[in-house]
Amino acid sequence: MNLIFRLLLLVLKKIGQPGQLPLLETTEAEFWCLPHDCDFHLHITNSRYASFCDLARISAMFDQGVLGRLVSQGCTPVLTAQQLVNYKEIAPFRKFKVKSTILGWDERSWIFRHDFYQNDALKATVLAKGVFVRRKKVLPFGKVLEITGKRLTSPALPDDVQQWSRHTDLMYAAAKRPS
Repeated sequence: MNLIFRLLLLVLKKIGQPGQLPLLETTEAEFWCLPHDCDFHLHITNSRYASFCDLARISAMFDQGVLGRLVSQGCTPVLTAQQLVNYKEIAPFRKFKVKSTILGWDERSWIFRHDFYQNDALKATVLAKGVFVRRKKVLPFGKVLEITGKRLTSPALPDDVQQWSRHTDLMYAAAKRPS
């Protein structure tokens, strides 16, 4: 997260607002593409997409009313995998939106989809997978739901997302094996 001032503005804007959106509802966060977000081609650099996704997930957790409960219980979201598909550049000095949806979860991980729009045109899609950690241990997602007061079952993930998620699990397992 290298957009600390945007994070502070987001928190100041959202704090005190009741977050009542259902957990599976799509949320929107709006940003400006500024010169320091751009690479030498004058469009958002790849690393900035990840940072804007961080901000969009925090905004979504505010809007859904779960962030305060999780933080008060010492839970921190940790990103474990991310995939970017860039369709068209986002122009500088213009607003864009990130529409974020929780696609589902398994026993330990959540998966978000972030769609980037400028002038109602889809510019990029990011899949993000992560866990919640408390006291350096990954929480089972059922416990996360319990802390947030949500009683839900995960929707079925689309086949391509399931395949991507399994692939990230295999990569993680391979990295943990002794060489």
